[in-house]
Amino acid sequence: MTKIACVIVTFNRKALLAEAIESVLTQPEAPEYVFVIDNASTDGTEAFIQQQFDFDDQHLVYVRCQQNLGGSAGFATGIRLALQTDCDWISISDDDAIF
Repeated sequence: MTKIACVIVTFNRKALLAEAIESVLTQPEAPEYVFVIDNASTDGTEAFIQQQFDFDDQHLVYVRCQQNLGGSAGFATGIRLALQTDCDWISISDDDAIF
């Protein structure tokens, strides 16, 4: 069975992010891991997402960056984490992607 890690990078778009995460988690073959990389959002993203999803689950990981270094740095952070798993594929997307 193919294992997939999904990296989603966000900045100040909590409602869109929630839709993106929900769409990933409800796939017929959901990813083994979902890494949400928050580029230092200032709109309450962390609290909102923590209330909506079970980040105590070790397969759903939220990382808040200290500052917004842009999408490419967010993807690099997520990919670095995903490479530490046993996944075969890594999917990367912005917070407005619906799977």
